[in-house]
Amino acid sequence: MSELFKVIDSNNRTFEEHINKGDTSGTAALYTTDSSLYPPGAQGKGFHGREEIKKFWQGVWDANIKNFKLNTGKVTQIADDVVLEESTYQNSSGTGSYIVIWKKVDGHWSLWKDIFNA
Repeated sequence: MSELFKVIDSNNRTFEEHINKGDTSGTAALYTTDSSLYPPGAQGKGFHGREEIKKFWQGVWDANIKNFKLNTGKVTQIADDVVLEESTYQNSSGTGSYIVIWKKVDGHWSLWKDIFNA
């Protein structure tokens, strides 16, 4: 297991901690300021920036979708400051797959582009 995999996996645990206690501000803070999130049904529009992403996750919480578990899969470094993650997730509404492009900002890996299916 590479050091980079461990870092991304640890970040996924942090994401779980925030979202599973309804801390949508903390969840949104894990994204870059110029991030984009494309959930199922976004039809190309998505959510952009931390405020929109926070509102999206608040809507998920309000819909009583809980018990998130991220299963870190393949982690590939594609540039010094960019990593591609291909993984799966589970929550109270089901399972799915996701792809996250992580960007290193100020020495920390943050979610930059996030797309998932149900």
